[in-house]
Amino acid sequence: MKKIRVAVLCGGKSAEHEVSINSARNIIAALDPKKYDVTLIGIDKQGRWHLGNSVKLLGSHEVHHISGTEGLALMPGKSSELFLDAAQKQWLQPIDVVFPVLHGPHGEDGTVQGLLKLANIPFVGTGVLGSAVCMDKDVMKRLLREAGLPIPKFLVYNRRDVAKINFENVSAQLGLPCFIKPANLGSSVGISKVRNQQEFAAAVDAAFLYDNKIIIEE
Repeated sequence: MKKIRVAVLCGGKSAEHEVSINSARNIIAALDPKKYDVTLIGIDKQGRWHLGNSVKLLGSHEVHHISGTEGLALMPGKSSELFLDAAQKQWLQPIDVVFPVLHGPHGEDGTVQGLLKLANIPFVGTGVLGSAVCMDKDVMKRLLREAGLPIPKFLVYNRRDVAKINFENVSAQLGLPCFIKPANLGSSVGISKVRNQQEFAAAVDAAFLYDNKIIIEE
């Protein structure tokens, strides 16, 4: 039986870079080598794509980030010539499907899904719209509320609204404790539980380190 050629895409520019690598390690370990031929493609924190080594990734938990000097280029147009290895100056074997294992912005938010659709490359997981909606907690909560589903009370603030974020106002509307988090991130990065006024300002600052929009919810 012909093996399915799977490109596992991991790393990325977001604060969840390391989480993505751990997820890729688990997925590659779970893929049956009798059925799947795996190619590892890593995106470094600057957004450059690299041909990775899945054997090295599986064999060492010391691999925490993607790096390299030679890049990998995506060249849409021909199904047999999609990825060009700049180091070897040759095309990779044709890929049947991409398995995006990117976490957070520039990965889970529909951007990579849109790129793969434009390149006519089949991929695993949710499409562009579903990815974009579910990544943005503000948009997701509004749609859930519109559909009549019960959700916690929440407030949304953009970076330009920092001067308007007031502990007394927030605690009066949501009560305590409350949770402050980036609107577009996962893996509990940037999330704080606020029990009092002393913790409030630090939690707001921590969330804004990762996003220009934050969510405060009961």
